[in-house]
Amino acid sequence: MKACTTTHAGKAGLILCVSAVIALTGCDPYYGGPGYGYGSYAPAFSSSNYLYYPRYSTYYHPQTRMYHYHNGSSWVSSPRPWNVPHNVIRTSPSVPLYLNSHPQYHHNGVSHTYPQNWSQPHNWQHHH
Repeated sequence: MKACTTTHAGKAGLILCVSAVIALTGCDPYYGGPGYGYGSYAPAFSSSNYLYYPRYSTYYHPQTRMYHYHNGSSWVSSPRPWNVPHNVIRTSPSVPLYLNSHPQYHHNGVSHTYPQNWSQPHNWQHHH
């Protein structure tokens, strides 16, 4: 009976430990994967379709030459950035991203990964 209890406790402990590791790594957007350190919003230097400007919470889509940003309760698409001159935003820190849908569906994760005070590392590849 004693061996059975030890075996069950060992299995239960192992299951609990494995479950905790799976749960913790599954919830952490910065764990593993191709963009280690950035979660699913790693810089996409060679395959980007958007530039994200963290300081202005604005996305630029070069193919359409449109800026996308949240304004009040809705998302706006415009050929001009909101409340900032084009030449100012284009010289501010930016992140090239590949997004598989409109930025509004990714903004919570992107803005968490690249907060407004984010700045480019000194060895950052430029993408303008």
